[in-house]
Amino acid sequence: MVCPGGGYFMLAVDHEGLDVANWLADKGVAAFILKYRVMETPRSDEEMMAYLAPSAPAPGEEGGSSSSGQAPGMLSEILRRMNEFAPIPLADGGEAMRLVQNRAEDWGLETDRIGAVGFSAGGRLVLDLAMSEDPAVRPAFVGAIYPAYPGHAVPADAPPLFLAVAVDDPLLPGSIQAMEAWQEAGRPVEAHFYGRGGHGFGLHEQGVPADGWIGQFHQWIGSEGFLG
Repeated sequence: MVCPGGGYFMLAVDHEGLDVANWLADKGVAAFILKYRVMETPRSDEEMMAYLAPSAPAPGEEGGSSSSGQAPGMLSEILRRMNEFAPIPLADGGEAMRLVQNRAEDWGLETDRIGAVGFSAGGRLVLDLAMSEDPAVRPAFVGAIYPAYPGHAVPADAPPLFLAVAVDDPLLPGSIQAMEAWQEAGRPVEAHFYGRGGHGFGLHEQGVPADGWIGQFHQWIGSEGFLG
């Protein structure tokens, strides 16, 4: 299941959805794109900027800007709104996992090999699924690509985790926290930290090592026993 990002405001359904699903399908991996619900937001870019402007900067966040081009206070506001809205896309993700599980025989799928990969907000979503109290909605394996980590406790039976993020991504700390949380829980985790790439690279080629993340993800799936 492929979960595009977009801050729970939109869906980056091309380079974090269709392109990824087609790449996987070309390698013989069945792929489903999850179009989960997003927040109602202003129509114009100007109104959207005002909508995301925090009433006051968070402590230690005065001035400057992040490498994503957003003011740090705005990034904090985006993450705050995502936390509030997270149960809705999580519900959609859970229903999607149940649907694929229930239709697995019709679609020729192995129920113990149904995983999920998500990007940014979609990465947050797949991590939420991986840490769900309901084992029925947990993917067999999870790829979190530059995710917004929710900081929840990792279950003792959490699925194997693949992480990929650029060091110049403002969400880098979340990936480090996710890696450490999986390690503390004694669960398998593979993490790739690229020197450059920024946030939201998906399948956009930039001529940097981060371009190769999807091949490494595919190789990792196989090494964990979910291919072939």
